[in-house]
Amino acid sequence: MVSPRSHIYRLVLVLLLVLVGFLGVKRLATPQGWDYEAWFRRDALPQLQQQPALFGGNASCVDSSCHEPSPSHEAKRSMLRQAVHDGLACEGCHGPVGAHVQDGRKLAEARVDRDNDLCLRCHRAMLGRAQKVAQFDRSNNKMHEMMAQDQTTRCGNCHDPHAPAPKKVAAQPTPQAEQAGAGSTAPQGELTGEGGGCHEPVDSHHARTE
Repeated sequence: MVSPRSHIYRLVLVLLLVLVGFLGVKRLATPQGWDYEAWFRRDALPQLQQQPALFGGNASCVDSSCHEPSPSHEAKRSMLRQAVHDGLACEGCHGPVGAHVQDGRKLAEARVDRDNDLCLRCHRAMLGRAQKVAQFDRSNNKMHEMMAQDQTTRCGNCHDPHAPAPKKVAAQPTPQAEQAGAGSTAPQGELTGEGGGCHEPVDSHHARTE
């Protein structure tokens, strides 16, 4: 006589087989040295350390003894220190030093990439990108619109990546300006019509603010 619960037994048996099969595949697929707490393979770290280094940082270019310091190179470094590109890595545009030199032997020329894609990595208009990074948007730039410039036009025709915009330095208020504006309750940068501590009140100035 067939038990009325036989279908339940068969279902439980199938589930047990699936579970055993899953655990077996998991055991075979899990690499040795796997850390379940940190969730990575610990053996990967020494293996990565044995790979040849590709990137050396700006020091590998600036402090390199491979080239004699040239006036043009020094001039570019000086401009970059004072500009918004100061924080960029040389290898970001010129390729990794490991593709240029290995073990003191020159493998290839340093890359000089003049493709717009390199510039647009940072300057393409994207939602959520920090506004402090200049974004290429033809509709909001009258000069680009007037000269019919688009994202296919070579940026280097007008812009030198080694001489970008200078860093913005916050103006420090002078003691006289602080004292003059101490009694003003208007937010900084707004005109009050009373001179804002900068100008003596005059009728024409008051008329303009009105």
